[in-house]
Amino acid sequence: MKSRIIIGLFLTLHVLSSHAQEQFGTKHIAPYTHYFTLGDDFSGEGWDYLEKEFEKAQFVLLGEYHNSRQISLFTNQLLKELSPYGFNQLAAEVGPESAKILKRLSDNPEETQGNLNGLYKKYKSKPNKYPIPFFKGVEDAAFLETARTLDYDLWGLDQEYYFAAPLLFDELMSTVNGHSDYENILKAKHVATNEWQTLKRKDSKKKPLNCGILKSEKINAFLDMFDANNQEAQNVIAALKKSWQIYCYHESRDRRSNPSRINYMRSNFLEHFKQYKEKNGEHPKVVTKMGNFHTSRIKSWIGYNDVGHLIEAIAEKYDYHVANLRFIRRYVGSTDKLGKSGYKGSETFMSIGEKTRWGFVDVRPLRAKIESGELIATKQEKHEIFNYDFIVIIPTDRNVKNNY
Repeated sequence: MKSRIIIGLFLTLHVLSSHAQEQFGTKHIAPYTHYFTLGDDFSGEGWDYLEKEFEKAQFVLLGEYHNSRQISLFTNQLLKELSPYGFNQLAAEVGPESAKILKRLSDNPEETQGNLNGLYKKYKSKPNKYPIPFFKGVEDAAFLETARTLDYDLWGLDQEYYFAAPLLFDELMSTVNGHSDYENILKAKHVATNEWQTLKRKDSKKKPLNCGILKSEKINAFLDMFDANNQEAQNVIAALKKSWQIYCYHESRDRRSNPSRINYMRSNFLEHFKQYKEKNGEHPKVVTKMGNFHTSRIKSWIGYNDVGHLIEAIAEKYDYHVANLRFIRRYVGSTDKLGKSGYKGSETFMSIGEKTRWGFVDVRPLRAKIESGELIATKQEKHEIFNYDFIVIIPTDRNVKNNY
């Protein structure tokens, strides 16, 4: 009799436990789903919801899909909306020296698009082959123009781009205008550029480009011609060598590849953050626009504490609020990506996507339900929920229009 009672009690508890746990699905995100539209400005209940978050935030992170037209349009309007709340810094996934060039080309904001067009044409830009990434679109030029009109500073966090060398060699030459040995330095520059072009043509698994650059006598002879007291030139050279080393690690399949890049981005962010405080007596309010790998709060998909983790740690230290947005595209042109390969773990969120409205899910309330066991989610779903605050599904999207 006693054994029957125990068995019955066990079965009852098992049924109740099974009933209490549910597999994460669309019905669980419905209470936390919101929508807004973007025309001349943001409108709708969803925007009102987000604006309250932005109003109290110190950091806004835009975990983007690169070269998305819609995200650039969103960024353009968002910079306008955030400016009255004290935001005046924009951190981007470009190199520090590239950021300086972008700032110079947008010093007169109304000339930004034309200046960028000239830059990309001068360096014979092609798809995925341009000197500075993620600013090569007409829509990108528009948000940079807005940023500079509103006095945002631009932080370059990343390595200089794979194809940046000819541009940065020219930057080096600009630091020695009027130098007594200018003509000889110019000749060495031409030799170095030709060497870079030769190495690029030979680029393969057997002869990786950036490892070859680091060892090149011709390129190093050119770099050695710049005086150690020429700080502007030395900054460019340091950025180039750091970037070539990071790429060389990647080309060589060296395990230091990802850590070296991530540490470089984190240190660049922290240096800008500290410099702003030293100059202004307060911490900056920063918009960070990067690929969503880098904006994860805890760990990226490949298991690293990236820039988003650093920002979260700073916010925790100073009791600052963070709004972390992760963008996903559902409709790309005439294609619906829902159910397609490469979107595992995102399907439930993508289900809210519409062709003309922006939709998002505030995933923060879901974390406690998963931690308590009330909801069961896959590893991929947990990654989305715990690494970002808002999962934003973009309306029908396409790539930016090339500005060259």
